[in-house]
Amino acid sequence: MSFQEFPLPWSKSVPLPRYTAMVAVDAMGYTRLPSLLHAPMSEVVPALVDRALESAGLGGLRQDGYFSESSGDGVAIGFDPALLPLAVYPFLSTMGDVVGQYNQGAQGPRIRLRISAHVGPVENSGEPGCGNGAARNELHRLLDCRPLRKALMAGGAKTDVVAVLSDRAYKDSVLGGYVGLAPDQFTEVLAKVDGKDFSQRAWMYVPKLSGELLRRGLGGKQEDEPEPSTEQRSGGAPTPSDLAWRCIRQDIKNGIGVVGDVTGDLDHGNSRVPKRRRIDG
Repeated sequence: MSFQEFPLPWSKSVPLPRYTAMVAVDAMGYTRLPSLLHAPMSEVVPALVDRALESAGLGGLRQDGYFSESSGDGVAIGFDPALLPLAVYPFLSTMGDVVGQYNQGAQGPRIRLRISAHVGPVENSGEPGCGNGAARNELHRLLDCRPLRKALMAGGAKTDVVAVLSDRAYKDSVLGGYVGLAPDQFTEVLAKVDGKDFSQRAWMYVPKLSGELLRRGLGGKQEDEPEPSTEQRSGGAPTPSDLAWRCIRQDIKNGIGVVGDVTGDLDHGNSRVPKRRRIDG
């Protein structure tokens, strides 16, 4: 067996691989299905992708693009970057419609998909290893990122597809005005993958919001957002901590009423109030 000689990075300048638009699709819960269902699922998912591509005006993209690979529960496609806007819209919305229609009449397990889109230089030589490169790795990291997984889990019965665009794909296609969706239809997220050294700015899009996503939105609870009070969550009686943040009223005929700590003097007309006077109301 002979091995290809490895090129030496940073030793000389070489041509940059062709910039490639990429889309990856992955089915949720595939590995938890009984083995008997793996083969049918590996046929259904690519067929649904082909149907959505055809409806979006991208028929034959998997066959005629730069590369196309199947992972059993999904596909990865590389193609001309000029087609990236169509791969964002209408493809993502059409994908949601196609999967939703399938789930309504399917006798098998419900199919729910995560989709990522990215653009960058990858090898397109047609030789073994075609489609590989750092940009391809990032495509799949985006597909596995925590915000995308959480969004699909939080979606209700009408949410069958969630998607994320890399920052580069979003800026080039959406902010550039080439996509038939407004920028405010995307939600900025920090794409992180558990157990991986990966953290990038990205943009989520969900064609059909339902369930918890409809109630709280794609952003959900931010890390610095305070927890809702017991009264807000259940309509029950407020806790002492809830009361502490409420406006407390005192009727005072003379002088000054202070709730909490005062670190400096207070002026009230010609009178002075000493430091650190505290009144608990």
